[in-house]
Amino acid sequence: MKPADRNPYVQFTPEENDRLRAVLRDVMARRALSGAAVARRMGLSSNTVASFLRGVNGAGEAVVRGIEDVTGQTRDQILGRDPRPGVRLDTLPGWPAAVASAQRLFPGEATPEAYRAVGAWVLPEAPRLDPLQVHLLARAYLLGPAAVLTDAPTIPN
Repeated sequence: MKPADRNPYVQFTPEENDRLRAVLRDVMARRALSGAAVARRMGLSSNTVASFLRGVNGAGEAVVRGIEDVTGQTRDQILGRDPRPGVRLDTLPGWPAAVASAQRLFPGEATPEAYRAVGAWVLPEAPRLDPLQVHLLARAYLLGPAAVLTDAPTIPN
């Protein structure tokens, strides 16, 4: 389902809202993010995030999309409804070295934020983590998949 097709007035049970709050608090603690910083990354106002975290408001579509963005997981995965296991890229042992090599081999072609965003992606299984693959994923994040397929770089000699 495309984001535009989702119901903007979606409601979650109290237990689901508690789970979403716990996940967001965990992300904030692990990444040492303030409420304002996580709100920026979610594309929401600080007041919206603070009200949600305090339990004043439940999660709406925008809050859930923001949590999906900062965790790299789908709402079903976050809420424990997705039985398929996934692998978050930045949790793989070779991720930091692959990103460092990609940045060295392709300087300035992808932003650090693109590598961070791609690192938060959850895939069904672990991909090959070579610098070119990691770079292509970051470029796909920035430019869209079509640009990567038509203008793919090669590893310099």
